[in-house]
Amino acid sequence: MISFVKLGDACLVKRGTTITRKQTKKGNVPVIAGGRKATYFHNQHNRKSGTITISGSGASAGLVNYWQIPIFASDCSTVELKDTKQNIKFVYYYMQSMQELIYKEMRSGAAQPHVYAKDIANLNFPIISLKEQQRIVAKLDTAFAEIDKAIELIKKNISNFKSYYSYTIDKEFSKYSDKLRQIGDYSKINYGYTAKASFDKGSYKLLRITDIQNNSVDWNTVPYCNVEPNKLSSVILKHGDIVFARTGATTGKSFLIQNPVNSVFASYLIRISVDREILLPTFVIYYFQSAKYWKQVSDGISGSAQGGFNSSKLSQLRIPIISKTNQQKLVEKFDLINEYSLKLQDYYSRKLIHLHSLKQAILSKELIRKKAA
Repeated sequence: MISFVKLGDACLVKRGTTITRKQTKKGNVPVIAGGRKATYFHNQHNRKSGTITISGSGASAGLVNYWQIPIFASDCSTVELKDTKQNIKFVYYYMQSMQELIYKEMRSGAAQPHVYAKDIANLNFPIISLKEQQRIVAKLDTAFAEIDKAIELIKKNISNFKSYYSYTIDKEFSKYSDKLRQIGDYSKINYGYTAKASFDKGSYKLLRITDIQNNSVDWNTVPYCNVEPNKLSSVILKHGDIVFARTGATTGKSFLIQNPVNSVFASYLIRISVDREILLPTFVIYYFQSAKYWKQVSDGISGSAQGGFNSSKLSQLRIPIISKTNQQKLVEKFDLINEYSLKLQDYYSRKLIHLHSLKQAILSKELIRKKAA
């Protein structure tokens, strides 16, 4: 019969020490707050190698991670060994098997979720021999190493195809370097609408750059706004429009509007309406994925005192002006590659989900009998 104690009785559970970026000193010690990666780095550590961290707040609150190097624990709780009766890797695997429970039952706060050290310390923990812990760890290490290899191979395949996709776009557009002209000569460009967004009521949807995720828009989640009648014609979105992010970390990000609901675009976006007698919107949006395009955006941002990219700069951005027949041929070629890319990503995403589920299944199989009722 397995007995249980509180995790805080078997291990040392405590809160990290808050440190801001300004307080850090140059070094290579990772500062751990939320997520699986360092927030920034420092020149000293406050936890030794072999430490478990549980993210303290934000979107990743409750995330369990394990560090095999010294770290500076900041906005997180940590679990360390008190003595040699426990195997820290076993504790980590056991806590991983309880990841969903931590997410569901220990998060508090709606706007900014938190997970506290006192709650982690109150988790039930099985008391089993060190030899049995070591056996389980060895078995899980072996199984997970093979799964991790498969996961890395999938990620590499996805990366390789993305590189091929980018290479093909750059190669095709490089053939027309002598055909570059300013996009402003072949389109109308204007800023978006400034209005208060509301999720309750309004006449039109107000598209913001944050509403564009993974090259798509869920119009059901886009807020509403009211639009002054005399300004509506200049900001209402139409099929074939291209919106462009003009400021912030997403500067240069673009999106092709297709079959929109009644909507306008927000002021941090610029709308490009191309002359369709000369340019295909789909051709332009593919060019906006090329290295030549991003180089122009980067140069425009670095040459600005305020950063960002205004309508004047956007008007001067150079794109290939070629026959619509050749534009259509390129669009069809890119469409085929893009369609295959989406299918490939969907296939690999399902494989990744399966492999992560397999990990959880193995954890449960080995540790389910060790959990408290």
